[in-house]
Amino acid sequence: MQSAQLESDGLATRQILNPSRVSRAWKLLAGFCAILLLLGYLILSVVFNKPNEKLLVHKSASTICALFFIAIAYSASVVLAIAQRHRKLFLLRSVFMPYMIINLLSLFNVLFNILGRDLFPLSALRVVGIGLPSAFSVIYGIAAFLVYREYGPSRGHRAEDGTPLLSEEEMQRRQLLRLLQERNSAAPSPDLIQNTYRLDLPTNMEPAQKPWNRHMAPPRTPLGRGRV
Repeated sequence: MQSAQLESDGLATRQILNPSRVSRAWKLLAGFCAILLLLGYLILSVVFNKPNEKLLVHKSASTICALFFIAIAYSASVVLAIAQRHRKLFLLRSVFMPYMIINLLSLFNVLFNILGRDLFPLSALRVVGIGLPSAFSVIYGIAAFLVYREYGPSRGHRAEDGTPLLSEEEMQRRQLLRLLQERNSAAPSPDLIQNTYRLDLPTNMEPAQKPWNRHMAPPRTPLGRGRV
């Protein structure tokens, strides 16, 4: 039972510390949806026009296309976070960090267009263009920080005191050794202590030595002869 638990803990550790085990389809999905997110905000910033400004593209179709790309990208990030929740480093490198950077770049692009073209007062679409990347950049940033604080240093980042980099096998071995030591040093269950009984026999119940009768033959020796 203990070995099975250790094996499952080791499997979970390997899944967390080894992002290369993620299939290529998940990696392609993460990269493709990140591109969709960037394209969506680029298209959205184009349709921020003044009432008297003429656009060479259809405003309604461009707005729907931009919002569709953005919704698909955010939905895909949620699906990736749920489906690959045991592979935290993959989420850190392929979802949380890239999406946070793209949201920050998109926010900068939207603000630059609004301020540079003097698009005031803000319409509902412009407020959405500012609010969405602001909120999601904070969300992805917090998620990336939490994952990095828990698993980032264990991937071999060099410490300030010059600690050498550790291989993946060495980190897995240390993790399993730590789990084994924690289970061996665990205190016994209180229920087990309460259900344990000790029987103390009185001294008068010990088997007494039988007196030797000289009329009886002595016990045989290992050679099969009795003493005379």
